[in-house]
Amino acid sequence: MRTELQAEALWRRLTWMTAALALAAVVLCFVAAFLLARSLMRPISLLTEGTEAISRGDLDHRIAFDGRDELGALARRFNEMATHQQDQRDRLLNAKAELEQQVAARTAELAAANQRLTELDRLRVQFLADISHELRTPLTALRGEAEIPLRHGSKPEAVYRDALERIVTQSLEMGRLVDDLVFLSRSETDTIRFEPRRTDLVTIVADAVHEGEILGRAKGISIKAAYSTRPVWITADAQRLKQALVIILDNAIKYSPHDRSVNLSMTVMDGHAEIAIRDKGLGIPAEEIPKVFERFYRGRSPRASRQLGSGLGLAIAKWLIEKHRGEIALTSEVGSFTEVVVRLAHADATASADANAGAAVVVLKNRLRAKTGSE
Repeated sequence: MRTELQAEALWRRLTWMTAALALAAVVLCFVAAFLLARSLMRPISLLTEGTEAISRGDLDHRIAFDGRDELGALARRFNEMATHQQDQRDRLLNAKAELEQQVAARTAELAAANQRLTELDRLRVQFLADISHELRTPLTALRGEAEIPLRHGSKPEAVYRDALERIVTQSLEMGRLVDDLVFLSRSETDTIRFEPRRTDLVTIVADAVHEGEILGRAKGISIKAAYSTRPVWITADAQRLKQALVIILDNAIKYSPHDRSVNLSMTVMDGHAEIAIRDKGLGIPAEEIPKVFERFYRGRSPRASRQLGSGLGLAIAKWLIEKHRGEIALTSEVGSFTEVVVRLAHADATASADANAGAAVVVLKNRLRAKTGSE
């Protein structure tokens, strides 16, 4: 009996101990589960916030979790992905900005080109009207001059001679106009041949002045030119460069009063030669100076508009000078003067400097007369 009581008491103790241990195990499981849930919820919450931020486009968002477990590795991979996506977005934005800039630049270029084409079309229409007028005038004059001697029977020889001289003058003017048109057309297609070679600029200028003297005789205009006679060597197409200088001289003569002079001077310094051609004619208003080298442009003043010409001369001269890698500029004062300056590089700066320092300045009239007499 006593033994049974002891066994029953032992059983009860074991039961209570088992229940206590089970309760403790349950409590430990709850505590462990709580701690595990807590350790999992924070990184999962951070990952959830990160995905929501990325979905909103906030690529700057980063997960602030640096665990050493799988969730820490996942957070680091997530941040690397966000950095990669941010880099791609930045590159796309930069490419978009560059593309927008290029589109804006091309749009501006197209607008400028369209404006130039519009202006060229306006100038073309104006040019055709001017050319029609310029051709009609000498043609009418030619017809009139030819008809006068034919009226009312025979005329004295002097009448025929006078009519023929006027016909020749009008024919020459028409020929010059046609030559300018042909030259302009060839320059636009770049079919004009240049033969640059080492040549003396002094000789080119002297020949241009000689032709200027011939052009000025009808108006009693002389060319007063002064410069050193020592050679100034340049690389140029002598014929084309002389053509540009003759155009400038002819323009100066055209707008000068009768029995005046046109001055030409040349100076050499710092590896460049400057040729200045100055007249004492009508002058050009300041607002028209930027347009004088434009093709087809003619002065708008009544006196200037009465002068013969198509407005192509200075544009052709500028094109020829720039083909020689030179510069051309114009200054003027209304009622006082107009001066065109041509600047060209020369090959022998030392010799030219010596020429400026030691050579006497000469008046080309005497040189031209001597040249004419020797011929």
